[in-house]
Amino acid sequence: MFSYRFSLVFLLRALVWFAICSIGIIFSTKSVYAVDQASEASADRFLSGFYIYPYHMEKVSSLSGVTYESYMEEFLRRMSEGGFNFYHVAVGKNIDDWVAWSKKYNFKMILQLDFAYLSSPSEEEARTKAPSAVDFIKKYKSESNILAFSIKEEPTPAYLNAVSVYFSEIKKEVPDANLFLLLNQGNTIDHLVRPYPDMLGSDRYAFWGWDGSAGGYSATPSSALKWYTNETRKYVKYANDLGIPYTAVFAGLANEMIVSNEKVESGAMGEVERIKEFVESRNQGWSRVDESRVKFTKYYRAPENAVSAMVWLSVLSGAKSVLLWDATPTLPEDVTQYKSLSESTSKTDLSLRLFMPGVEGSDLVNPVPAVSEYASAVQELQNFAWYIHRLSAPANSLDVAVSSGNGYAASYDLIGYPGKVIVVVNADVGRWDSNSVGSLIGSTKKFVIDDGGELENYMPNTQDALIKLDAAWPEGTVLWDISTGKQLSGGESVAISIAPGSGKMLYLGDEPGFVAVRNAAGGVISKPALRIAE
Repeated sequence: MFSYRFSLVFLLRALVWFAICSIGIIFSTKSVYAVDQASEASADRFLSGFYIYPYHMEKVSSLSGVTYESYMEEFLRRMSEGGFNFYHVAVGKNIDDWVAWSKKYNFKMILQLDFAYLSSPSEEEARTKAPSAVDFIKKYKSESNILAFSIKEEPTPAYLNAVSVYFSEIKKEVPDANLFLLLNQGNTIDHLVRPYPDMLGSDRYAFWGWDGSAGGYSATPSSALKWYTNETRKYVKYANDLGIPYTAVFAGLANEMIVSNEKVESGAMGEVERIKEFVESRNQGWSRVDESRVKFTKYYRAPENAVSAMVWLSVLSGAKSVLLWDATPTLPEDVTQYKSLSESTSKTDLSLRLFMPGVEGSDLVNPVPAVSEYASAVQELQNFAWYIHRLSAPANSLDVAVSSGNGYAASYDLIGYPGKVIVVVNADVGRWDSNSVGSLIGSTKKFVIDDGGELENYMPNTQDALIKLDAAWPEGTVLWDISTGKQLSGGESVAISIAPGSGKMLYLGDEPGFVAVRNAAGGVISKPALRIAE
């Protein structure tokens, strides 16, 4: 009975989704992204997309009554039409389908080698698995749509020697192999050893409902975006020091976890009485499942305007590409398992991805607002791809002060050209009540996350804000809006109108310099970003 209903819903909604995605755009792919330099090749596209886990897609395709190959073809086609061009995918030894799909739908990809994945901090394991990885990389490294290979994600400091051994074994046999490493702990930066990766990324998930790393406090939208920016800048600086590109990985998901009453009473989750109070009042992501269990929202869904803000803030911080974690839909059995989970099972604290951004739910057809917003942001930034790949943090950057609340600015040199580019972002995305504050929520504040992972009473900002910039602008220079080609008013203070969660790119220099840069980049940008219909 369930399968019949599921298939019917899938087929009906697929028709709607087909119409929705038909307004997407496909970007040019006439060249290959170079990971080691800003070049004409890398300037063609701003790379943006998703993490993809095929094993989960296989389950959903089976439930949908279609073949896995047909399912993935349709999925990638729709994502391509939405403006996405990049994915990180976990693969086995045969990737012929992925190579074909990447070429057909104009995607670049990072391949996570699941068959040779480093599963322990053992240097011996690294040496044992390296030959299999080497054979694979030799076979596929010349494929133009493959950017890099990954053999370990999110290593702790204990893993880094083994990662180094693994990298060394690969480089010894394939010196030109591009290796990607994703970090998620700040203390790993200080312990990385040679050979270093060729591409670096970090996954910074900012919208805490309740997280031990936040000291058991929830993060407001503004504090989440501030933390995300600071963290991204930290990892970008390290990537810049190594001379390698950085990929920002962020999330818009809601993530719930359940725990037993006994675990709460043990103090393992934080201050006992405080949590009990939150459970009863449904505050800060806590609520009751049944008499013996409670649940908390580890991450709440990034609210409206926040996904766009994270994309823009990634670029402002120096990222050359972005990935959303992840495109995996939720399976019906996930929900069933959640409802039947008991303390006696080994999966008591199973993390359940019930509210994924992306085409989500059991039928994989609804483009939730987060994906529409993501698509709009990357389509907008695609206009600036030429600039993004030439932004370089100068030794003595121009200090640009932003006097507007939740506004951000950063200045960059432009490789091979005069003047500077200033990226400005309006991260004032919204409020959840009339007394909204900008920091982590303390124990007495009301911060309710509903059963869908949404922040209750959130009110997105809908009006542009004036972001005021102050700096000691160099003599003889003026500011230009790159998107319109118009000169901005002079003086030490400049006010720029920016939509919530969006940004601007400005050129600082003289008129001949701006004309030269604009001509090299292909002229004034005038086309607006498209938005996938809800």
